[in-house]
Amino acid sequence: VALQKLPVVICLDRAGLVGEDGATHHGTFDLAAFRSIPDCTIASPRNEIELKDLMYTASLAETGPIIIRYPRGWAEGVDWREHEMAALNIGEGEKLAEGSGVALVALGPCVNSALAAADEFARTRDGKGPAVWNARYLKPFDHRIIEDITSGKYHTVITVEDGTVKGGLYSEIAEIIASAEVRPAIVPLGIPDEFIHQGTQAQQRSECGIDKDKIFQKVLKYWK
Repeated sequence: VALQKLPVVICLDRAGLVGEDGATHHGTFDLAAFRSIPDCTIASPRNEIELKDLMYTASLAETGPIIIRYPRGWAEGVDWREHEMAALNIGEGEKLAEGSGVALVALGPCVNSALAAADEFARTRDGKGPAVWNARYLKPFDHRIIEDITSGKYHTVITVEDGTVKGGLYSEIAEIIASAEVRPAIVPLGIPDEFIHQGTQAQQRSECGIDKDKIFQKVLKYWK
């Protein structure tokens, strides 16, 4: 499909940690597996509205493949039914919060946890907190994010993803900025190089450090 650039949309259900379904059912390896394939577009929406827009965007594409991944379980609760579909630019993320010192770059549902952690952190620091980027696309990756995090405004970048750290968002950013003149420290939060055993999704996300509280603690650790 990729070799022929066929206009195929591949929807990956149960992306990320699946909770009680157990270690055999996690969708944590797809980002690393597909990122190396040429001409793939890989998208991960942060909520129902973004999923709706990405599905619409994919339906308009003349080439592919376009991979859209989304998690198991309850959605974020936003009103997607009344949302009028809009096409999203391929390879374009969204900056959700300005900040300095520390930047959070997150993908998929982890964006919501990162934004909640940043909001809580800012409330405890008189409005000062980390910047937050919704990467939205792992591939092609938004180079505006790279330009921002290598601008000198941040000493630390924390990546947050519900896939394996090896080969995913962290790897993408680390590879790109390896030759940049300004190279902030990059701290990964995601699925470690091991199998995650059975538990609730909340327990598993906490264990892997990608829930709001663990992201908050990581920002606190690196805040200067």
